[in-house]
Amino acid sequence: METNNNHMTIEDLAIMVKRGFDQTATKEDLKELATKVELNYVKVDLNKVKADLSDVKVDLNEVKVELNEVKVDLNEVKVELNEVKVDLSEVKIELNEVKGIVRDIVEELNAMHADVRHIRSTTDALVHSDIVQESAIEDLTSRVHRVEKKVGFAQ
Repeated sequence: METNNNHMTIEDLAIMVKRGFDQTATKEDLKELATKVELNYVKVDLNKVKADLSDVKVDLNEVKVELNEVKVDLNEVKVELNEVKVDLSEVKIELNEVKGIVRDIVEELNAMHADVRHIRSTTDALVHSDIVQESAIEDLTSRVHRVEKKVGFAQ
């Protein structure tokens, strides 16, 4: 094929050309490939997709801004809830103090009730005794009046 002095012969060239033609695509092979018009449609479609992606990016940025606003609002709510929690803790402490005071008041009322029952039971006996003594005094008074009438000391 090649000679020793690196010269190419016509036969070598013919073999090379034949190999090149064997690898060359035919019109039938090229029909499957996209044409310039089809590539332009693809380019237009890609530009539309690019525009849509830009719109999506803008929308996502707007959503991001809104989410940051919501995050700020949630942080404010969290701070307010913590303040309410502190207030509720203080109310709980005060309520426990009030419970203690109410417990003391109930104990005092129970003691007063017991004292009143004792006084009532004591005074009931005294009232009964007083009634008996009043009855006895009335009886004695009426007897004294009768005796005075009989003796003549009647007034």
